[in-house]
Amino acid sequence: MNQKGEGGNKMLFVQVEKDGTFNDPTVFLFDTANIYFQLSKGIKDATVRFMESKLPAYKNRIFANGLYYNKLEDTTGYARHFQLSDEVRRLLQTEQGKVLENVIIKAKTKTPVEILDEKYASGMFAGDGYQFDLVNDPFANSATDIFAYLQGKVAGLQITGSGANAQLQWRGGAPLVLIDEIPSDIEFLSSINVNNVAYIKVMRPPFMGAMGGGNGAIVVYTRKGNDVQNEPGKGLSSSKVSGYSPIKQFYSPNHSSFLAANEQQDLRTTLYWNPQVVTTPEKNKVKLIFYNNDVAKAFRVIIEGMSKDGRLTRIEQIME
Repeated sequence: MNQKGEGGNKMLFVQVEKDGTFNDPTVFLFDTANIYFQLSKGIKDATVRFMESKLPAYKNRIFANGLYYNKLEDTTGYARHFQLSDEVRRLLQTEQGKVLENVIIKAKTKTPVEILDEKYASGMFAGDGYQFDLVNDPFANSATDIFAYLQGKVAGLQITGSGANAQLQWRGGAPLVLIDEIPSDIEFLSSINVNNVAYIKVMRPPFMGAMGGGNGAIVVYTRKGNDVQNEPGKGLSSSKVSGYSPIKQFYSPNHSSFLAANEQQDLRTTLYWNPQVVTTPEKNKVKLIFYNNDVAKAFRVIIEGMSKDGRLTRIEQIME
């Protein structure tokens, strides 16, 4: 199972060779990915090691012999880059303006329980009560059900029995049971997995937020949104594998429409980048459109590619 950093899981079945290796040449990874794996039945005590960057090195080092290598540095190009960098730094400093003295602002941060209460409780259920955060409680998973978790945590609330046979008693009567603020019963509440519960709120009697709340209420909120436990490959062995470097995204303004960001001075050094230019015998001309920056009067055009028979091509030209 290949879990990419940006999401989107992919399941693969790969055959293990006689020498113990396995590979899939159709998989290309960028940045990093978590690989969850499980060996076939009957294979025990095996160690899996992912070999990264193990392609054989190219032996014919022509550049080391000085052939086809231009030793002269492009000092003019370096100077131009330095000039543009200085101009960008000057513009950034101008936009930042003057730095005032530090201003200290003191504010009370919300606790995780307060955040859960704002997220789940509404109306009369947002009032005072016993609050239990099951999202951040490491011991919540050890409870067999909701009633086992609440045992001994609420003063005056007596819980006898377990599961669907549990009995609740609080100040002479049975408290109301609600799931996501909807009335329910003990049998249904006992069937809910504790791992699916995010927040429990026990309202003291009398609770006026719902009918039958004279002896208090137990409100159970199931997980939603980013509180839902999503662990792909749980129980499987895993390894983090590094892939190709992430593709660099070049900024290209669109001056065909008015945007406030386009009104700033344009000092881009890379005006256009397109890694997917494909030509065919029927269509061997490609029209490329891009916007110039505010300072360039000439362009250095670099074209790199590969012919249909695998030969590499590089063309570099100055256009004014």
